Amino acid sequence: MTNRTDGGKALLLSIVLGGLVAVPSLGQQQSATPTRKTRKATIVGRKKVVRKYKNDSPREAYELQKYSNGNSIKDGMYTSWFPNGKINRKGMYTLSKKSGVWVFYFENGKVAKKGAYVKSQPDGKWTVNKEDGEPLRVEFYKAGKPEGKWVIYGEKGHVFREVDYKDGKRHGEVREYYPGGELRFVMEMKEGKNHGQTVSWYPDGKKLSEENFTDGNRNGRVISWSKEGDVVHYVEYVNGSQLDEKQQTASAKAPEPIPTPPSDSDSEGAAKPDSL
Repeated sequence: MTNRTDGGKALLLSIVLGGLVAVPSLGQQQSATPTRKTRKATIVGRKKVVRKYKNDSPREAYELQKYSNGNSIKDGMYTSWFPNGKINRKGMYTLSKKSGVWVFYFENGKVAKKGAYVKSQPDGKWTVNKEDGEPLRVEFYKAGKPEGKWVIYGEKGHVFREVDYKDGKRHGEVREYYPGGELRFVMEMKEGKNHGQTVSWYPDGKKLSEENFTDGNRNGRVISWSKEGDVVHYVEYVNGSQLDEKQQTASAKAPEPIPTPPSDSDSEGAAKPDSL
């Protein structure tokens, strides 16, 4: 049994999900609450506001609800434009909070992302696209937190990764695929931590690596195989601590650092959240 570095070991998925960084929540973008501005005040009117660029083309347009205490809040349709005159984003405010369906665009006119807000928190299905219009992610939210299965797309629209979320944390499985659709790895998660088994495969379906976690710590054997099926790497852990050779059921040298996969937001052409 050897412990050499080769393609199999390089792909050994020590995928402690520190490597899969959470996508920033769209729900973190919130307008100020209207209660302070409208407390003990009555509505006295409405006003449509149009702000312009220096060349006099429209920059944004929105409606204000005016109150007897002199304050006003956004309430109604909102639209903003790029300097080239194409729409940047459009949606609705209800008492200063984003509500209903919002659509964000790239400067080339293609849709960057689309989804619904409830009190400025993303809720339900959101679609995120690349600048060429190809899909990048399908996301699901509940009260501003990721919930359900997210799907991340790679080149030519193939499914690159699927991630299960519960209450804003990865919970369930993370599955990643090769460009041809073959399963690359499956990782079990619990409340945002690796918990259970992580297994990876070569494109031809042969097993590449296997490791086990308990509450984010390696627990048990970490092993990888060559394409020919030979063991090329073996080490054992107990609650995150690597056993020495005398304690292990098979002797092995300490493993070299193992690369982690890119974060959910690392795909090219990601449409970044806008703040209003």
